[in-house]
Amino acid sequence: MKRTTSIALAAAVWFGATFSQAQTMVNLYVGIDGREVLASGTYRGLPNPNYGRLTLLYAHFYPYGEFHRNHYHPIGAYSYTGPTNAPTILDTSSGNAIPEVYTGLPGITLVPGTNGVWLGKLMSRKTKDHYSDLRIRSVHSLSSYGVGSAERAMYLSSGGTRTNLMTGAILALELLSKSEGLNIADTNGAPILQAPGDRQIIGHGEDFNFEYLPVFWVPENAEPGDYQAEFRLVDINTDGGRTPFPPSGRFFFKFRVAAPPTLAIARTVTLTLPLVNEGWVLEAAPTVNGPWNAIPFPQPPDTTYSQSGTTYEGTLPLTVEHQFFRLVRR
Repeated sequence: MKRTTSIALAAAVWFGATFSQAQTMVNLYVGIDGREVLASGTYRGLPNPNYGRLTLLYAHFYPYGEFHRNHYHPIGAYSYTGPTNAPTILDTSSGNAIPEVYTGLPGITLVPGTNGVWLGKLMSRKTKDHYSDLRIRSVHSLSSYGVGSAERAMYLSSGGTRTNLMTGAILALELLSKSEGLNIADTNGAPILQAPGDRQIIGHGEDFNFEYLPVFWVPENAEPGDYQAEFRLVDINTDGGRTPFPPSGRFFFKFRVAAPPTLAIARTVTLTLPLVNEGWVLEAAPTVNGPWNAIPFPQPPDTTYSQSGTTYEGTLPLTVEHQFFRLVRR
Protein backbone atom coordinates (compact mmCIF):
# COMPACT_ATOMS: atom_id res chain seq x y z
CA MET A 1 0.00 0.00 0.00
CA LYS A 2 2.79 2.40 0.89
CA ARG A 3 4.56 1.68 -2.36
CA THR A 4 1.40 2.44 -4.39
CA THR A 5 0.89 5.73 -2.54
CA SER A 6 4.50 6.71 -3.16
CA ILE A 7 4.23 6.06 -6.89
CA ALA A 8 1.01 8.07 -7.13
CA LEU A 9 2.59 11.03 -5.34
CA ALA A 10 5.66 10.89 -7.56
CA ALA A 11 3.47 10.89 -10.65
CA ALA A 12 1.51 13.86 -9.32
CA VAL A 13 4.73 15.79 -8.72
CA TRP A 14 6.06 14.94 -12.20
CA PHE A 15 2.82 15.90 -13.92
CA GLY A 16 2.67 19.11 -11.92
CA ALA A 17 6.17 20.05 -13.04
CA THR A 18 5.31 19.30 -16.65
CA PHE A 19 2.14 21.40 -16.61
CA SER A 20 3.94 24.23 -14.84
CA GLN A 21 6.76 24.24 -17.37
CA ALA A 22 4.26 24.32 -20.24
CA GLN A 23 3.14 27.74 -19.03
CA THR A 24 6.61 29.35 -19.12
CA MET A 25 6.63 29.98 -22.87
CA VAL A 26 5.70 33.19 -24.63
CA ASN A 27 4.70 33.48 -28.27
CA LEU A 28 7.46 35.62 -29.79
CA TYR A 29 11.12 34.64 -29.97
CA VAL A 30 14.22 35.93 -31.71
CA GLY A 31 16.58 33.44 -33.32
CA ILE A 32 18.94 32.83 -36.22
CA ASP A 33 17.69 30.82 -39.19
CA GLY A 34 20.07 27.89 -39.58
CA ARG A 35 18.56 26.31 -42.71
CA GLU A 36 21.01 26.58 -45.60
CA VAL A 37 18.61 25.12 -48.19
CA LEU A 38 14.82 25.28 -48.43
CA ALA A 39 13.43 21.82 -47.73
CA SER A 40 9.84 22.31 -48.92
CA GLY A 41 7.54 24.44 -51.02
CA THR A 42 7.77 25.86 -54.53
CA TYR A 43 11.45 26.77 -54.15
CA ARG A 44 12.57 23.56 -52.49
CA GLY A 45 16.29 22.94 -52.99
CA LEU A 46 17.21 26.61 -53.48
CA PRO A 47 19.45 28.47 -51.03
CA ASN A 48 17.48 29.78 -48.08
CA PRO A 49 17.43 33.61 -48.31
CA ASN A 50 17.04 33.73 -44.50
CA TYR A 51 20.12 31.63 -43.73
CA GLY A 52 22.11 33.28 -40.95
CA ARG A 53 19.56 36.08 -40.57
CA LEU A 54 17.79 37.28 -37.48
CA THR A 55 14.23 35.99 -37.50
CA LEU A 56 11.16 36.76 -35.44
CA LEU A 57 9.51 33.45 -34.60
CA TYR A 58 5.95 32.81 -33.50
CA ALA A 59 5.78 29.79 -31.19
CA HIS A 60 2.80 27.47 -31.61
CA PHE A 61 2.70 25.24 -28.55
CA TYR A 62 0.32 22.46 -27.61
CA PRO A 63 -1.03 20.92 -24.39
CA TYR A 64 0.44 17.99 -22.49
CA GLY A 65 0.61 14.87 -24.62
CA GLU A 66 1.12 16.89 -27.81
CA PHE A 67 4.46 18.59 -27.15
CA HIS A 68 5.85 16.88 -30.25
CA ARG A 69 3.67 19.24 -32.31
CA ASN A 70 5.35 22.38 -30.93
CA HIS A 71 6.83 24.48 -33.72
CA TYR A 72 7.78 27.98 -34.85
CA HIS A 73 6.47 30.04 -37.73
CA PRO A 74 8.94 32.62 -39.09
CA ILE A 75 7.43 36.11 -39.16
CA GLY A 76 8.75 38.65 -41.65
CA ALA A 77 11.16 36.25 -43.29
CA TYR A 78 12.73 36.94 -46.67
CA SER A 79 11.08 35.00 -49.50
CA TYR A 80 11.27 34.17 -53.20
CA THR A 81 8.89 35.22 -55.95
CA GLY A 82 8.83 34.47 -59.67
CA PRO A 83 9.98 31.45 -61.68
CA THR A 84 11.99 28.79 -59.88
CA ASN A 85 14.85 29.05 -62.37
CA ALA A 86 15.22 32.82 -61.87
CA PRO A 87 13.47 33.89 -58.66
CA THR A 88 13.57 37.34 -57.08
CA ILE A 89 14.26 37.73 -53.36
CA LEU A 90 11.81 39.85 -51.36
CA ASP A 91 12.59 41.35 -47.95
CA THR A 92 9.27 40.14 -46.55
CA SER A 93 6.85 37.26 -47.01
CA SER A 94 3.15 36.48 -47.28
CA GLY A 95 3.09 35.51 -43.59
CA ASN A 96 4.60 38.75 -42.38
CA ALA A 97 2.19 39.79 -39.64
CA ILE A 98 0.91 39.28 -36.13
CA PRO A 99 -1.88 38.04 -36.07
CA GLU A 100 -0.67 35.59 -38.71
CA VAL A 101 -2.12 36.21 -42.15
CA TYR A 102 -3.33 32.65 -42.75
CA THR A 103 -5.74 32.84 -39.77
CA GLY A 104 -7.78 35.65 -41.33
CA LEU A 105 -8.04 37.26 -37.90
CA PRO A 106 -8.21 41.05 -37.59
CA GLY A 107 -5.72 42.98 -35.49
CA ILE A 108 -5.13 42.49 -31.78
CA THR A 109 -7.80 44.28 -29.74
CA LEU A 110 -6.59 47.37 -27.87
CA VAL A 111 -8.20 47.48 -24.42
CA PRO A 112 -8.67 50.17 -21.74
CA GLY A 113 -5.74 50.90 -19.48
CA THR A 114 -6.62 50.39 -15.84
CA ASN A 115 -4.09 52.42 -13.87
CA GLY A 116 -1.27 54.91 -13.84
CA VAL A 117 -0.02 56.26 -17.16
CA TRP A 118 -2.41 53.99 -19.07
CA LEU A 119 -5.63 55.61 -17.85
CA GLY A 120 -7.46 57.26 -20.72
CA LYS A 121 -5.77 54.99 -23.28
CA LEU A 122 -6.63 51.84 -25.22
CA MET A 123 -3.52 49.68 -25.03
CA SER A 124 -2.03 46.35 -26.02
CA ARG A 125 -1.79 43.73 -23.30
CA LYS A 126 -2.32 39.99 -22.96
CA THR A 127 -6.01 39.12 -23.27
CA LYS A 128 -8.15 36.37 -24.79
CA ASP A 129 -6.84 37.37 -28.23
CA HIS A 130 -4.60 34.47 -29.18
CA TYR A 131 -1.86 36.76 -30.51
CA SER A 132 -1.97 39.41 -27.77
CA ASP A 133 1.11 38.28 -25.80
CA LEU A 134 3.78 40.53 -27.36
CA ARG A 135 6.62 39.66 -25.00
CA ILE A 136 9.81 38.93 -26.97
CA ARG A 137 12.50 36.52 -25.72
CA SER A 138 15.52 34.70 -27.08
CA VAL A 139 15.03 31.16 -28.38
CA HIS A 140 17.87 30.21 -26.03
CA SER A 141 15.66 30.88 -23.02
CA LEU A 142 14.19 27.45 -23.90
CA SER A 143 17.52 25.64 -24.11
CA SER A 144 17.94 24.73 -20.43
CA TYR A 145 14.74 22.70 -20.10
CA GLY A 146 14.97 18.94 -19.94
CA VAL A 147 14.07 16.19 -22.36
CA GLY A 148 10.31 15.66 -22.50
CA SER A 149 9.42 19.25 -21.65
CA ALA A 150 7.31 21.52 -23.84
CA GLU A 151 10.16 24.04 -23.99
CA ARG A 152 12.73 21.51 -25.15
CA ALA A 153 10.39 20.29 -27.88
CA MET A 154 9.95 23.87 -29.10
CA TYR A 155 13.66 24.66 -28.97
CA LEU A 156 14.58 21.61 -31.07
CA SER A 157 11.66 21.89 -33.52
CA SER A 158 12.34 22.23 -37.25
CA GLY A 159 15.26 19.88 -36.86
CA GLY A 160 17.02 22.22 -34.43
CA THR A 161 17.54 24.84 -37.16
CA ARG A 162 16.74 27.76 -34.84
CA THR A 163 19.40 27.01 -32.22
CA ASN A 164 22.38 28.96 -33.63
CA LEU A 165 23.95 31.29 -31.08
CA MET A 166 23.61 35.06 -31.44
CA THR A 167 27.01 35.78 -29.95
CA GLY A 168 27.88 39.46 -29.81
CA ALA A 169 24.53 40.68 -31.11
CA ILE A 170 22.80 43.73 -29.73
CA LEU A 171 19.23 43.12 -30.83
CA ALA A 172 16.89 45.97 -31.68
CA LEU A 173 13.47 46.61 -33.16
CA GLU A 174 13.63 49.13 -36.01
CA LEU A 175 10.44 51.01 -36.86
CA LEU A 176 9.76 51.24 -40.59
CA SER A 177 6.25 52.74 -40.57
CA LYS A 178 3.15 53.06 -38.41
CA SER A 179 -0.45 54.21 -38.67
CA GLU A 180 -1.31 57.77 -37.77
CA GLY A 181 -2.61 57.88 -34.21
CA LEU A 182 -0.85 54.70 -33.08
CA ASN A 183 1.69 55.27 -30.31
CA ILE A 184 4.43 52.98 -28.98
CA ALA A 185 5.83 53.05 -25.45
CA ASP A 186 7.86 50.99 -23.04
CA THR A 187 6.13 49.35 -20.08
CA ASN A 188 6.58 52.52 -18.01
CA GLY A 189 4.74 54.58 -20.62
CA ALA A 190 7.80 56.39 -22.01
CA PRO A 191 7.48 57.05 -25.78
CA ILE A 192 9.69 54.92 -28.06
CA LEU A 193 9.89 54.22 -31.80
CA GLN A 194 8.18 57.45 -32.79
CA ALA A 195 9.52 57.88 -36.33
CA PRO A 196 10.68 55.57 -39.14
CA GLY A 197 14.30 54.59 -38.57
CA ASP A 198 14.05 54.72 -34.78
CA ARG A 199 15.52 51.69 -33.03
CA GLN A 200 14.84 50.20 -29.61
CA ILE A 201 17.25 47.72 -28.02
CA ILE A 202 15.37 44.62 -26.87
CA GLY A 203 18.22 42.42 -25.64
CA HIS A 204 21.73 41.02 -26.11
CA GLY A 205 22.60 37.81 -27.89
CA GLU A 206 24.54 36.38 -24.92
CA ASP A 207 21.66 37.05 -22.54
CA PHE A 208 19.51 33.94 -22.84
CA ASN A 209 16.92 35.39 -20.46
CA PHE A 210 16.13 38.82 -21.82
CA GLU A 211 12.49 39.78 -22.23
CA TYR A 212 11.15 42.86 -23.97
CA LEU A 213 7.57 44.12 -24.19
CA PRO A 214 6.57 47.07 -26.39
CA VAL A 215 3.20 48.65 -25.61
CA PHE A 216 0.97 50.02 -28.38
CA TRP A 217 -1.78 52.51 -27.58
CA VAL A 218 -4.33 55.02 -28.90
CA PRO A 219 -6.53 57.53 -27.02
CA GLU A 220 -9.60 55.95 -25.43
CA ASN A 221 -11.88 57.98 -27.72
CA ALA A 222 -10.23 56.64 -30.89
CA GLU A 223 -12.72 55.59 -33.56
CA PRO A 224 -13.15 51.85 -34.17
CA GLY A 225 -10.78 50.74 -36.90
CA ASP A 226 -7.44 49.18 -37.81
CA TYR A 227 -3.89 50.26 -36.94
CA GLN A 228 -0.51 48.74 -37.67
CA ALA A 229 3.22 49.19 -37.15
CA GLU A 230 5.94 47.81 -39.46
CA PHE A 231 9.30 46.62 -38.11
CA ARG A 232 12.38 44.59 -38.74
CA LEU A 233 14.89 43.08 -36.31
CA VAL A 234 18.45 44.40 -36.53
CA ASP A 235 21.78 43.71 -34.86
CA ILE A 236 23.34 47.11 -34.10
CA ASN A 237 26.68 45.96 -32.66
CA THR A 238 29.55 47.07 -34.93
CA ASP A 239 32.12 47.58 -32.14
CA GLY A 240 35.67 46.71 -33.15
CA GLY A 241 34.67 46.24 -36.77
CA ARG A 242 32.27 43.43 -35.92
CA THR A 243 29.92 42.40 -38.76
CA PRO A 244 26.32 42.35 -37.48
CA PHE A 245 23.97 39.49 -38.18
CA PRO A 246 21.84 40.32 -41.24
CA PRO A 247 18.44 41.84 -40.39
CA SER A 248 15.14 40.02 -40.48
CA GLY A 249 12.54 40.60 -43.14
CA ARG A 250 9.86 43.24 -42.64
CA PHE A 251 6.85 42.37 -40.49
CA PHE A 252 3.73 44.03 -39.11
CA PHE A 253 2.01 44.14 -35.74
CA LYS A 254 -1.68 44.77 -36.41
CA PHE A 255 -4.22 46.18 -33.94
CA ARG A 256 -7.81 47.31 -33.84
CA VAL A 257 -10.18 49.42 -31.82
CA ALA A 258 -13.21 47.14 -31.64
CA ALA A 259 -16.84 48.17 -32.06
CA PRO A 260 -19.00 47.95 -28.92
CA PRO A 261 -20.67 44.64 -27.98
CA THR A 262 -24.37 44.15 -28.75
CA LEU A 263 -27.24 43.05 -26.53
CA ALA A 264 -30.34 41.08 -27.63
CA ILE A 265 -33.11 39.97 -25.26
CA ALA A 266 -35.52 37.08 -25.82
CA ARG A 267 -36.70 34.33 -23.44
CA THR A 268 -33.07 34.25 -22.47
CA VAL A 269 -30.58 37.10 -22.62
CA THR A 270 -28.17 36.57 -25.51
CA LEU A 271 -24.94 38.51 -25.68
CA THR A 272 -22.78 38.76 -28.77
CA LEU A 273 -19.49 39.81 -27.27
CA PRO A 274 -16.06 40.69 -28.56
CA LEU A 275 -13.65 37.98 -27.49
CA VAL A 276 -11.87 40.75 -25.60
CA ASN A 277 -14.41 42.82 -23.64
CA GLU A 278 -12.26 44.62 -21.09
CA GLY A 279 -13.76 48.01 -20.24
CA TRP A 280 -17.41 46.88 -20.58
CA VAL A 281 -19.67 45.99 -17.64
CA LEU A 282 -22.96 44.08 -17.88
CA GLU A 283 -25.57 45.33 -15.43
CA ALA A 284 -29.08 44.13 -14.51
CA ALA A 285 -31.96 45.79 -12.63
CA PRO A 286 -35.61 44.98 -11.74
CA THR A 287 -36.78 48.32 -13.23
CA VAL A 288 -35.48 50.68 -15.87
CA ASN A 289 -34.62 53.11 -13.08
CA GLY A 290 -32.49 50.61 -11.21
CA PRO A 291 -30.91 49.80 -8.92
CA TRP A 292 -28.34 48.52 -11.41
CA ASN A 293 -25.97 45.76 -10.31
CA ALA A 294 -23.01 44.37 -12.21
CA ILE A 295 -23.28 40.71 -13.24
CA PRO A 296 -20.51 38.59 -14.77
CA PHE A 297 -20.21 38.05 -18.51
CA PRO A 298 -20.61 34.49 -19.78
CA GLN A 299 -17.19 32.88 -20.00
CA PRO A 300 -15.36 33.24 -23.34
CA PRO A 301 -13.67 30.25 -25.01
CA ASP A 302 -10.13 29.25 -24.10
CA THR A 303 -7.79 30.60 -26.81
CA THR A 304 -4.50 29.35 -25.34
CA TYR A 305 -3.77 27.16 -28.34
CA SER A 306 -5.99 28.52 -31.12
CA GLN A 307 -8.55 31.17 -32.03
CA SER A 308 -11.24 30.91 -34.72
CA GLY A 309 -12.98 34.29 -34.45
CA THR A 310 -13.22 37.58 -32.60
CA THR A 311 -16.69 37.26 -31.03
CA TYR A 312 -18.64 34.72 -29.03
CA GLU A 313 -22.22 34.34 -27.84
CA GLY A 314 -23.25 33.81 -24.26
CA THR A 315 -26.69 33.38 -22.68
CA LEU A 316 -27.99 34.20 -19.24
CA PRO A 317 -31.10 32.59 -17.74
CA LEU A 318 -33.93 34.90 -16.67
CA THR A 319 -34.24 34.52 -12.92
CA VAL A 320 -37.05 37.02 -12.16
CA GLU A 321 -40.32 37.98 -13.88
CA HIS A 322 -39.02 41.37 -15.04
CA GLN A 323 -35.37 42.12 -15.62
CA PHE A 324 -33.62 44.92 -17.47
CA PHE A 325 -30.08 44.69 -18.81
CA ARG A 326 -27.57 47.23 -20.07
CA LEU A 327 -23.96 47.38 -21.19
CA VAL A 328 -21.88 50.18 -19.70
CA ARG A 329 -18.38 51.29 -20.61
CA ARG A 330 -16.33 51.93 -17.50
